[in-house]
Amino acid sequence: MEETYQAELEARIRARKTALLFDRAGAAQVVSIINSGIIALAVILQTGVSLILASWCSVAIMVALIRWVIALGYRADPEKDRNAASWSRRYINGTLVAGLVWGMGGVLFTYQAPESQRFFVGMV
Repeated sequence: MEETYQAELEARIRARKTALLFDRAGAAQVVSIINSGIIALAVILQTGVSLILASWCSVAIMVALIRWVIALGYRADPEKDRNAASWSRRYINGTLVAGLVWGMGGVLFTYQAPESQRFFVGMV
């Protein structure tokens, strides 16, 4: 009996944690798209348009859109509490990819860049 209660409690806790992850996920992706546009504009003003900049910005926007679609899928899932482990993994994997993209942007747009550009990219 106690084992069943413990398992149910853990499942509810996982479901609630997952709900917290997805609570503001849609708005966060909008902010991510806006920030990638701001960085792209700042880099263009400093150094001009480049294929690397266009590629990075496209990938950053694509990752944000995919993460937004995942958030929509979570909200639409009538069994989201039962599927919390799967949704958590999707969220974490999306966060990992987004972190890699943004980390690469930090390297690409600050290495041998003017000090003002490094400062701006770091602030965004």
